[in-house]
Amino acid sequence: MSNKKHIREAVAHYLTGAVVLVKAYEKSEHFHEHPFITVFLALLGVIIILATAFHKSIEKQIGDFKILLHICEALVLALVTYYYFSEGKKALPFVYALTVVGHLVAAWFFYRKRIRNKKAVNDLH
Repeated sequence: MSNKKHIREAVAHYLTGAVVLVKAYEKSEHFHEHPFITVFLALLGVIIILATAFHKSIEKQIGDFKILLHICEALVLALVTYYYFSEGKKALPFVYALTVVGHLVAAWFFYRKRIRNKKAVNDLH
C-alpha cells in the first residue's frame, strides 16, 4: 500500500476512535445512568486508537487484522448511531449510518482482495 493510502487509512481510524471517545465523554455526563456504556465506549475508542498506532506489528501477527478492525469500527459506530437515533438527533445518525456502511464496504473490499491473493498464491503452487 502506498504511503498516502496508509496515511489516509490511519487518519480515518484515528477519527473513528476519536468519535467514539467523544460519545463516551457525552455519556459520562450521565455516568450514573449509563456506566457500562460509558466505560465500554471509552475502552473501544482507546483500543481503536492503539490498534491504529500499532497496526503494522499487529498485522504481522493477525493477517486479517485490517478486515477485523473495519468490522469492529462498523459495530461501534452502529452503536453510536443507535444512541444518536434514541436521543432524537435528526441528521447526525444518518451520517454515522453511512460511515457504518463505509466500514463494512471497506472490510468486504479487503476480504475480497485477501481471497484473490490467497488464490493467486495457491495457483502458483
